[in-house]
Amino acid sequence: MTFKQLLVDKSFYKENIVLATPIVLANAGQSLVSVVDNAMVGRLGAEPLAAAAFAGVLVMNVLVFGLGMSYGLTPLVGKAHSTGDHRRAAFLFQNSLSLNTIIGLALSLGLIAATPLLGHMGQNAAVVEAAKPFYILIAASIFPYMIFLSFKQFMEGIGNTTVPMAITVGCNILNIFLNWVLIFGKLGAPQMGANGAALSTLLSRAVMPVAFYIYLAGHRSYRRYFLLFGTRNFTRRCHGQLLAIGTPISLQMVIEMFALSVTAVMMGWIGPEALAANQIVLTVMSFMFMVTSGISGAVTVLVSHSSSPRQIMNYAKAGMQMSALYMFAASILYIFAGGPIATLFNNDPQVIAISARVFIIAALFEISDGIQVTALGALRGMADVTKPMIYAIIIYLFLNIPIGYLLGFTAGLGEEGIWLGFFVGVTAAAVLFNVRLKQRVKRRMPMA
Repeated sequence: MTFKQLLVDKSFYKENIVLATPIVLANAGQSLVSVVDNAMVGRLGAEPLAAAAFAGVLVMNVLVFGLGMSYGLTPLVGKAHSTGDHRRAAFLFQNSLSLNTIIGLALSLGLIAATPLLGHMGQNAAVVEAAKPFYILIAASIFPYMIFLSFKQFMEGIGNTTVPMAITVGCNILNIFLNWVLIFGKLGAPQMGANGAALSTLLSRAVMPVAFYIYLAGHRSYRRYFLLFGTRNFTRRCHGQLLAIGTPISLQMVIEMFALSVTAVMMGWIGPEALAANQIVLTVMSFMFMVTSGISGAVTVLVSHSSSPRQIMNYAKAGMQMSALYMFAASILYIFAGGPIATLFNNDPQVIAISARVFIIAALFEISDGIQVTALGALRGMADVTKPMIYAIIIYLFLNIPIGYLLGFTAGLGEEGIWLGFFVGVTAAAVLFNVRLKQRVKRRMPMA
């Protein structure tokens, strides 16, 4: 096969870029808010920052589950939209709103009810007390955020990623402004410290679904979906369809988060410097990953709109090639600038040295990481989510974590050995997801 044969028509690349760019910008804006939150709270001292970090990590682990559940809407709406079935799209949208409302309420109330458990996690008592009000406010913010996700995934399903980006970025700016007002007591507001950052998040997330509703209700082409709503449309069957796709995606994301958490724990066994280096590398990789995540999201939408196996494969190939090229550039950056990048986060020579070594291991699987997440996006576009979830269980629980432990501790390779577990896991994911994608396209058969 020649290089020219590997490429597809330029329209497939262009469509992916058009859809992916707003998703990337929205993700980058969300990440920026997290950075600003930490910077502002960090000015208050080490204890408030530790409290915010402790509460934030606990809530994020639960929010990942909710995020995955919301993704079930996108391919179903995409399919209905591609066939011009607006009634079906509205039906799915309405049931997603009700389902996400229930899930969001359950997650928020469950987290709040678990507040007394914070004191049993081995943390400093002062940090725990400071974390409790922050934790409750952030937990409450999941409820409106899950409703927002129904709007967001619906719009992306019908091929509009620009409006979700605009609302996300706008509310992120509101979040930063409210941080300044509430953390430091500006414009006559009470000085709330770290709790002001949590309240800012709650308020901005409450605005997000309201802003979305106002926008959709004010536009004729979107208002028609609300006109198709009706009390008879709420059905257990539709909720079941959304859960059938959302649950495997959610479990897969939770498993990946678990693997990352276990890796952090193992790095902590080596020492605080290794744990700090792990956090630096993960922070940088997460930021760089936003581009491939956006490409993957665009591929999901484009594949759900596709009418032929050839189209599906071309969109997937275009996306994987763009992801691989971008991740190749990221790997070069990690190899030659890993140490200098680490100095932006920490000035400890040992932390910087460990970070530089781990960045080199990360560079080894960047291309595989880009390919696997994009292939996964294509599978989600075809509503094929159960097999990928099974693959994720095998990859992360039975390859990634055990191999990382064996290489890191039994073989004595330390930090690099732990991260080589990721190399094996992510590479296996790239292979398995691609094999599954080719099987699905070739057979043109329903999800197994």
